[in-house]
Amino acid sequence: MAGVLSVLRRIYLTLYNWIVFFGWFQVFYLAVKTLKESGHEHVYDAVEKPLLLAQTAAILEVTLTMAM
Repeated sequence: MAGVLSVLRRIYLTLYNWIVFFGWFQVFYLAVKTLKESGHEHVYDAVEKPLLLAQTAAILEVTLTMAM
């Protein structure tokens, strides 16, 4: 049974890390794109929603890791 839990934990962490990577990459991409096109005044408006999702995922990571 411990082997199955280990495999599930590894799959979960792998998927989670890839999803978070793509989320942060999206924040970075939108920030750079907005800087080039509109200037620094509009960066937060462009990245606000993906940034909130990425930060929420970071909180979930800590919470779920402590629960495991």
